[in-house]
Parts: sequence; structure tokens; C-alpha cells
Amino acid sequence: MYEKILSAAGLTAKEAEIYELILGIGQAPASEIYKKTAYKRGLVYKLLEQLSEKGLIIKIEKPRKVAIFRVEHPNKINERLEEQAQKVNYYKRTMGELMPQLVTNYNLAFNKPGVRFYEGEEGLRKVLADTLTAQETICTLVDVEAVVKYMDKINQEYVKQRERLHKQKKMVCVDSPFARKYLEKYHVDVTDTRFVDYTLYPFSSIMQIYDNKIAYISLSADAITSMIITDKNIYQMNKVLFNFIWSHSKAFSELSPITPVPPTESFPDSSNRSSAQ
Repeated sequence: MYEKILSAAGLTAKEAEIYELILGIGQAPASEIYKKTAYKRGLVYKLLEQLSEKGLIIKIEKPRKVAIFRVEHPNKINERLEEQAQKVNYYKRTMGELMPQLVTNYNLAFNKPGVRFYEGEEGLRKVLADTLTAQETICTLVDVEAVVKYMDKINQEYVKQRERLHKQKKMVCVDSPFARKYLEKYHVDVTDTRFVDYTLYPFSSIMQIYDNKIAYISLSADAITSMIITDKNIYQMNKVLFNFIWSHSKAFSELSPITPVPPTESFPDSSNRSSAQ
């Protein structure tokens, strides 16, 4: 009679049958309950114990007397339903977090690029955390001024983790007085830094290349958006392009002096920077 509601409350079909039986008689010893079912004695005892663990019946034991199983108030079913609802909501949230990875795995199974898209600082942290799983040197194109302006604290936490895990990085940065000063002694044990002329290679975002993946991070005052593309061919193409840019970039020792820029009160605007001459 109550199969659907009892099932929603987390009872199996056999547990529901035993529960309804006890509900009809109020209370009884296991031997009496057993006689009213088609199940074996051992299974009935097991089902009674399970219902007791779920708080739907109570086992009353007295010295030198047979234990009695008594049904609890039906409100217990409602409590069970609320518990199940909370579990469903938890799994829905978890599924939402896992869905991008599941979709990526599905797409990869059919030779399609896997794409995971994220928004905000929480998504940014997930993308950065993924790079820390890299089994090879991470290759990065980055605008340092944009990083410091929009994600300085997050990046400081990230680079400390990268240093702790000994994750090496080859980093090509947009050249500017600010970038040179900021990167002069920037985690040199795990970071090989080079520079490119902004007038030749203008960009203001971040790209990280590692383990058949490309991670993109777009930074602005309006929004932070991030994505990870998993595809061997796209990875190889971007790796070739990075290596080309790397070969045309300059190490600190190769940089020419930059004409000094008068200090300003505001943070330097990445769209109006002074490049190496």
C-alpha cells in the first residue's frame, strides 16, 4: 500500500513489506512476524534489525523474555524523507561539480575535445589546482600586471603550492618595467622566466600548457573566466606555438634597458605599457 513512499524514504521492497506488517499489528515478537511472511527466519530477523537501525521500529528486550519489535510513530517516515531529500540535494551539488569532468571523459571517449568552463575565483582556483597535477613542465604565457591586479592573493597561494610540489614552469611574460621588477627574483627554483615585447606579442590573459591540456584564464574588472581544454592535437599545436614564442623571447640577461616611466598613483594600465626597446 505504501511501497512508493517507503521506497522514497530509503526502504527496500522487503523492508517495506515487513514495516507495513508491523504497522498493522503494532508490536510482536520476531517469531510471530516470521509466520506472517513467506521469507526465511534468518532474513526476517535481518530485516527487523535493519528497520531498527533506520529508526522505524524499536526492539524491546527484557530479561528471560522474547524480544518484542514495536513500530515507531509514522513521523519517523517523514524524518527519513527529509534525510533522503538532504542526501539528494548533496549529491546534486556534487554532481554539478563533477559534471564538467564527466563530460570531458565522455567526449574523450569519442575523440572529442573535452572542455571545462568555470567562472569567478572559485573556478579560477580549480583550474590552477589542475595544473598542479602536471607531470611535465608547465608552459605559460602570462601578463603579470593583470595577474597582480586581479588575482594577486590567489596567485601567491598557487605559486607556494607549486614550489612545495616542485612543479617546474617555463613562463613567457609581457615585458614592462613593472613585470621586470616583480619577476626579478620570482621563485627562481621552479620558474624559468622570459619576456616578449608587448608591441610584437600583445596579450593580457593567461594560457597554461601541460599534459595534453590547455588552460585559459581571462581576467578583467567585470569577470574572471577560466577553461580547460583536453585534447592531444590542440595541446601539440599550442605547444609548438609556445616553443616558437619561447625561442624569440629574452631572458633577464638579454633585456635592453627600458626608458623610465614616471611613477603614477594608480596601478599601471596593462593596455598602455612601456615595452623594451
